[in-house]
Amino acid sequence: MWSGAPKLIMMPVSAALSLRFDVRALLIIGPVLFSGSCFLNPALTNLTGSDRLKLSQIIRALGMPLVIAPLTALATDGLAVEQSDSVVALFKMLRNLGSSIGIAVLATQLDLREKLHFVRIGKSVSVFNFATQERFDTLIQGFTARNFEAVTASPSRRSRPWPTPCAAKRS
Repeated sequence: MWSGAPKLIMMPVSAALSLRFDVRALLIIGPVLFSGSCFLNPALTNLTGSDRLKLSQIIRALGMPLVIAPLTALATDGLAVEQSDSVVALFKMLRNLGSSIGIAVLATQLDLREKLHFVRIGKSVSVFNFATQERFDTLIQGFTARNFEAVTASPSRRSRPWPTPCAAKRS
């Protein structure tokens, strides 16, 4: 939400700015705003709330249209009118292809990092570790206190006020 509305407002503004100013200057301002928004986030942690992200997302959303519109203008500059439709379609297709490749690379990196951290955690958490055994004992006591069966981890028949579907079919 915080990035959608400013982008929606900035798209026509960036088109108007490209008519007034040199598109190369706008192409410099866009990444500067985008990267500047990243410098607002160095103190983020897992405890950071959404209120801390609003300013950086708004600045990033203001910079993104200043990259897309000038790039399109530079890519289609100097073309004949007959070729402009084909070039714009090719440009959009290549932009989508680049986005797909970028997403695939990031997803692969995320998967590799997840596997790495899983292995690291797996090395330190063992059934023979005293802290792990204490945690299991605490969980078992909590489930037992709530009348859960030890084997299936489901509520025991004594604690259910309703019949199970299997029990209803038998009777």
